[in-house]
Amino acid sequence: MATVLLIDDDQSLRETLAELFRGEGHKVIQASGGEDAVGLMQSTPPDVALCDWRNDIDGRAGVLRFMQCEGIIRSVPVIVLTAYGDAESRVQAMQLGAYDFLVKPIDLDTVMSTVNRALEHVSLQRSLERLQSERFRDGRLSVRAEVNEDQGEQLVGRSPVWIDAFKKVGQVAQTDLAVLLEGATGTGKEVVARVLHRNSRRSSGPFVTVNCAAIPEDLVESELFGH
Repeated sequence: MATVLLIDDDQSLRETLAELFRGEGHKVIQASGGEDAVGLMQSTPPDVALCDWRNDIDGRAGVLRFMQCEGIIRSVPVIVLTAYGDAESRVQAMQLGAYDFLVKPIDLDTVMSTVNRALEHVSLQRSLERLQSERFRDGRLSVRAEVNEDQGEQLVGRSPVWIDAFKKVGQVAQTDLAVLLEGATGTGKEVVARVLHRNSRRSSGPFVTVNCAAIPEDLVESELFGH
């Protein structure tokens, strides 16, 4: 169960979203504007926040600015909701650290999937912080890839290099960028690729593995794209 903070002056929208999240077993706290939201965040820290772009702190992005200044934005992903979908607002929101940007009228399925991705991101981030806080045992670096029957491949490690890799997985998995993974045989490239896929927006689709090295050079094109 997660704590979801809703910040919007549209009470009808807040109640609709609150019902949606409570139906998924989450706790919901609500604020009609930025000033109320600041107080709520200090008394009941949320796991994720959905915030109207225009609020009563300074008329625009006030909550985001507050969370950025206080360092809260690093641990609480903020999904911006707005009726103004212009590029300038989107860029500004992302620069302030927003996790995502949804334009009203919003689709409830899209909101739910975005919140789920944000919560997965938080879970991954907390795992990274936990790994970083652990001391190396016996002075040795450790890294391994494990397969969990319920969750699939899991990256487990304590070396600085892998900690950095974990961070990159969390950042890149939320984008639509093409990703090239390099490394020698046996270093875990396919495991990383599967973790990226599982945490991406395409996680509901298939993950297809193609061993190009095993395909004769003159057949690669037809194998990948058809005859």
